[in-house]
Amino acid sequence: PTIYVASNYQKGSKEYDYILWHETEHAKILIENNKKYLGILEQKMKKYASGIKMTKASNPKEAQNNGNIIFEKLHNAFMINMNDLNKMINGLQEDFDKKEDKQGKGKWYLSST
Repeated sequence: PTIYVASNYQKGSKEYDYILWHETEHAKILIENNKKYLGILEQKMKKYASGIKMTKASNPKEAQNNGNIIFEKLHNAFMINMNDLNKMINGLQEDFDKKEDKQGKGKWYLSST
């Protein structure tokens, strides 16, 4: 990910360095947990897909309809899992921010916004 720091913070200043460090930590949380969760997501989707009953179509239109139903089921399952992932990562991001706030590391930044 690309991290941007507002131009009103001079590069090399303690404020700039803190913001860059802080946002880099958020990026690390995102990357690490996406990597962890991808394997879990793959297994969940394979398990879900293996449970979808296949029906034999008697004509091309019915085959297309069956394919659309399967796609919709897989898409919905995927979106539910992605929402769960987003909630988990957002919770981890909030936990990181709360820890930082509690330790007072970014007090100067929080008081200036």
